[in-house]
Amino acid sequence: MSTCITMSEGGCKGAGRGEGPTLVECETYRFRGHSLADLDELRDPAEKARYAARHPITALKKYLFEYKLASEQELKAIDKKIDEVVEDAVEFADESPLPPSSQLLENVFADPKGFGIGPDGRYRCEDPKFTEGTAHVQSLKLNVNFMFWV
Repeated sequence: MSTCITMSEGGCKGAGRGEGPTLVECETYRFRGHSLADLDELRDPAEKARYAARHPITALKKYLFEYKLASEQELKAIDKKIDEVVEDAVEFADESPLPPSSQLLENVFADPKGFGIGPDGRYRCEDPKFTEGTAHVQSLKLNVNFMFWV
């Protein structure tokens, strides 16, 4: 993680000096299957172990202990607080009403005025020039909730 922070700081400073953008690629690894139904039996256990040894949270925990920046008790308290925050968020989501379908595409596209749900309940693009030469938007029934670019 410290490498990501260093690279990001360097990129920001370089951009501030007019040196252009910096791309920081952060490799991630999924430690479990895609869902509860995916037992994740096909990946090599050695591969999983290799990535587990590089896990950024485990590495940060080791760093905090090594430099005496946090105790086990302090980290357990943080974990407990995280669990509480997540539980509160899930409870809030479960108890909240579903948003109207008109909000389906809010904050998804750069120009939200060009997209939306029409009066007929179908997905549509208001500005036909948006797709000229690049894509075709296929109308779908609202309950599908997908847009296909072909």
